[in-house]
Amino acid sequence: MHFSGCGTCGFFAFNGCKVRGDVTAMVNSMNHRGPNSKGEWENDGVHLGHTRLSIQDLSDKGHQPMIRKSAVITFNGEIYNFGDIREILLQDGIEFDSTTDTEVLLYGYLKWGTSVVERLNGFFSFAIWDQEKQFLWVVNDRLGVKPLYYYANENFFVFASEVETLLKSKVVPVELDWDVVIPFAVFSAAVLDINYTPVKGVLSLTPGHHLTVTKDGKVVKTKYWDIPNPDPALEGLTSEEAAQTLKGLAEDAIRLRMIADVPLCSFLSGGIDSSLITAHASSFAPLTSFCVNYGARNSDNEFSEKVVEHLGDRVVYKNVDIALTEVTIEQIEKTIDLSVFSVDDRILSLYANYKAIKDHGFTVVLNGQGADEVLAGYVASPWFAAQFYNVYDPEDTFAKKLGGMHAQLDWNASNLTDLAKTAREKIQTYYQSEIDKIDQYQTSEIHKVSRWLSQHTLRCWFRQEDFNSMRHSIECRVPFSDHRIVEYCFKLPFHLHFDKENKIGKVLLRSVASHHLPPDVAKRPKQNFPSGDPNLLKKGLTKIILQHSAEMTACPLTTAIYKIENLVNEVDKWDGEDLWRVVNLWLWNKKFSQLRKEMQ
Repeated sequence: MHFSGCGTCGFFAFNGCKVRGDVTAMVNSMNHRGPNSKGEWENDGVHLGHTRLSIQDLSDKGHQPMIRKSAVITFNGEIYNFGDIREILLQDGIEFDSTTDTEVLLYGYLKWGTSVVERLNGFFSFAIWDQEKQFLWVVNDRLGVKPLYYYANENFFVFASEVETLLKSKVVPVELDWDVVIPFAVFSAAVLDINYTPVKGVLSLTPGHHLTVTKDGKVVKTKYWDIPNPDPALEGLTSEEAAQTLKGLAEDAIRLRMIADVPLCSFLSGGIDSSLITAHASSFAPLTSFCVNYGARNSDNEFSEKVVEHLGDRVVYKNVDIALTEVTIEQIEKTIDLSVFSVDDRILSLYANYKAIKDHGFTVVLNGQGADEVLAGYVASPWFAAQFYNVYDPEDTFAKKLGGMHAQLDWNASNLTDLAKTAREKIQTYYQSEIDKIDQYQTSEIHKVSRWLSQHTLRCWFRQEDFNSMRHSIECRVPFSDHRIVEYCFKLPFHLHFDKENKIGKVLLRSVASHHLPPDVAKRPKQNFPSGDPNLLKKGLTKIILQHSAEMTACPLTTAIYKIENLVNEVDKWDGEDLWRVVNLWLWNKKFSQLRKEMQ
């Protein structure tokens, strides 16, 4: 069997177009995504590229782009059920040259066409060039775990796993899209339209969708999957029955994600998600688990150690201590992703988590991302009630909260420019369009919120997970984002996920956990993702701003959003979050401007 986490890219020239993208440069920019091998395929205006991070079957049989009959593929991700699909194809007389999931997908496409995507269980972004039918088929997985970015005009289509790689093609204009930049910079991409990026014309392929691109320049976008509505047939289900089904789905999702010929581990924060993943995974094979601490050890250590004690010799426990220091330019630069602006310093912790894994020699890690959005993990949190929906207020609705989302920012703040304040109208217009979509769903308010979070906030997190894990050539696997779990949880009546009387979310998952974990771990309240010391953060950011104030004052991005001249004189009065945004915007623009110079 072969799995690989990779980098994918390509260029497609339409009829009569003489322009050619620099796919070789694109491939070389993705060495961190695929350090084991790289390849290109080119024919008649179609040029595909690939870099490979070998996970399973480390031989060269998984080399890409891969060609079978009239189809050529560049694939990033994993198809966990490729063995079942392979058996069906074998019965049809298909003779395979490898044991790779990529080859199974390619032959599956040749048999079923674009409907093959509906059979796939995994996370992926890929492109297939059909030489016979003369079109390019570009696909993203159901939840956007593996992002894919693209640019199209009347002459060509170009795509890549990262925005920076896309710009390396030398054919994509390196220009800012101010209609996107201003709202993203002022507010947060996590609660805005993340199909767009700050780079003009560069789009992110919507999860659960695919593109068909033809020689005449037509780009057709098609939805193949969506989060389902509650199923009336499940209305009478008891909590025990629902939990039992969820248990089976979770166990199988984790089992499928254990396959690897390279070192595999799990994160173990002592929270319910990572603890349950560790418990199930270690029942299939011995497992190394990591608890990463920032500064003084905290309750995460206490609870993770209880889990390890409970599981015994099934788990090798690694406690990684990361000293808290003043934030530096070098730290932030490593996390700069051109697809989005970072809104807070948690991105530094995310980067450090994956670095810790890599430093210990691991290539694959199991991660609990997605459980909170899918299983109502946030519902009991005060911030959730304030921002999205208060389940205890009979007059409250999710639409009402979205309609007032823009009011969470102080639009009269003296540090914002007049240009930045124009984002208010754009944000209001966007949320009104979202409200119109939400009103189409005749479901409970919690269901509406959970759907929206899974399609917006979770997708933004997946972007950051992919970017920062791949900085270290780490494959991050997310069992709770298995589409079977997502579909089942959304088909259930949402009162099964939430104990309103006791203000407890993730009720079904806690029920499953109660059979595998210590009671106080299964009942542990939701904990925030770790961030650094706010005092050290502000101290480090202040130092950066004072040392580089001249550069920031000359930066068109920071000065478009913030009154930098006020900042230098009143830096002590600014809060850490605003300071973070200023520095992040400056460094984002610095990286963007450097690329623009290189592409000239």
